[in-house]
Amino acid sequence: MFTEMLREISVLPENKKYTKVEIMTSQFLLERAKNIEIFYAFHNEYINSGG
Repeated sequence: MFTEMLREISVLPENKKYTKVEIMTSQFLLERAKNIEIFYAFHNEYINSGG
């Protein structure tokens, strides 16, 4: 999934702290069902190879 989202991530300004409003946008929206929305979060793809 990271590879698919890389283009969207790469256009974000660097060295900035983002608010929820700034990153919970349609380009990062993965799924919507009734009143639930799921957004892409790259931190979920981290693999601790030493773990």
